[in-house]
Amino acid sequence: MTDDLKLRDWLTRYLAGEISLSEFDEWFAPTAWSTERVASPDAQTLAHAIGLRLAEYSSGYWSEDELRSQLRPLVERYVVSFGRLPRTASASVPTTI
Repeated sequence: MTDDLKLRDWLTRYLAGEISLSEFDEWFAPTAWSTERVASPDAQTLAHAIGLRLAEYSSGYWSEDELRSQLRPLVERYVVSFGRLPRTASASVPTTI
């Protein structure tokens, strides 16, 4: 599994309520550091977007429900490239979160 898909998988698990925010953050923090050094540009962009939202939540700008609303678009739609032709993909995240 590529780094960006792994990030999306963990984020989807958090958004679906399978893991807590603290479990996600415990996994994400060291992953974000390694992503910065060795991952694809897509994974780096996604890690930065997640990290920014977590920092804003930690600073008290949002409630956890608002954080979820900010994170959900990161896994709902994304572009996957096959050779030279980009394709749009989407993931199903329960809307009752």
